[in-house]
Amino acid sequence: MLSNFVMYAILLIMPLFMEQQLALSHTQSGIILSVFSLCMSISGLLGARLHPKKGAKKMIGFSFLCLTLSGIMLITLSQFPTLPLLIVTLVAGGISSGIGMTSMQMASLTSVDQNLSGSASGIFSTFRYFGSIISSTLIGIMSGFQSLFIVLMGAGILGFLLSQRVKTKSTSPSSEHSA
Repeated sequence: MLSNFVMYAILLIMPLFMEQQLALSHTQSGIILSVFSLCMSISGLLGARLHPKKGAKKMIGFSFLCLTLSGIMLITLSQFPTLPLLIVTLVAGGISSGIGMTSMQMASLTSVDQNLSGSASGIFSTFRYFGSIISSTLIGIMSGFQSLFIVLMGAGILGFLLSQRVKTKSTSPSSEHSA
């Protein structure tokens, strides 16, 4: 939920930010925002390859550390809006949104018996959608980019703390074991 909350908040608010703070056109904003999506896709593939070696807990924790870093960068960007900082921030945000997604899904599926995997997958998807809905609602009621960016950084910190509680069944010799 937290990961999708941040991802959708960035996707929804950044075009407005780019147009208002950097005086970019709709087209320029869309092209620059594609950096976020491209980094998210590439890091998603990388995360899927790293998951068996590093395990869910480390991958999800790393994802939320990157998300916290991108939140700090967003706060900085709200104070010092520059195109280079925007691009670096979108790269960090894209990496954080993509790299832990496979591990999050695997953790939800492997934490239940195989006969409950359909339910676990449905619950995982439902919470992802809740994150998306909450972010669009929050954008509508909050004023000011900096306030929203502080909330996004807080979501990263909360996600990291929660990731330290992830327990999964062993899927490979090097992954974590559940208690």
